[in-house]
Amino acid sequence: MYYDVSMTTFVDFSTKPGRARITEVKKYLQHREEDYDPSKDYWRPLRKLLQDHHSTGLTPALLMAEFKRRITDPKKQKNYKKAIRAYLKFLGNREVDWFEPLHTRWKHGNLAVRINPELGLRIDGVSHVIKLYLKNDTLNESRLASTLALLQDSLSAKVEPGTVIGVLNAGTGKLYSSSADLAIDRALLRADAETFLRICEAQAAA
Repeated sequence: MYYDVSMTTFVDFSTKPGRARITEVKKYLQHREEDYDPSKDYWRPLRKLLQDHHSTGLTPALLMAEFKRRITDPKKQKNYKKAIRAYLKFLGNREVDWFEPLHTRWKHGNLAVRINPELGLRIDGVSHVIKLYLKNDTLNESRLASTLALLQDSLSAKVEPGTVIGVLNAGTGKLYSSSADLAIDRALLRADAETFLRICEAQAAA
């Protein structure tokens, strides 16, 4: 059987210890046939706003005005505003141009992980393909390592030489684009993928 999973699902699985991984696989199998529901995606409006900021040429001032127009939920306003401020701090006064980021799949056997960076930015002439981390939870080391390894392993051969591939922590405005142990992290991804598949097979046979 073929398993097509989101990056979030696989990274959640890969960063869980022991038997907690079984729970993650069960959750995936239970909901795998459900269609994506934008209303349940808390951060989707912010991702779309940041994409529109670049693709339509919004200035920072217009970005904040558009944010106030689009986002009316008080809780989202608070969390989104913090992320937008950190994001604008990351951009600073640098020259930024938009391009459509490549989407692909990372594959291992019968497992495919959807790779969907949100931003393609040419910053001061250097191309950046960026996955946004928007959650309020701390971006811990293991989650960052797994995400970077997925991005690098699936995109590095498909983008132009010199492209920066990274994860932007929208809570702090910090971009992470390299790992000292990338080769090891890639090996761990494959081991995690094999474990994911075996648990799926065991659940199907149960």
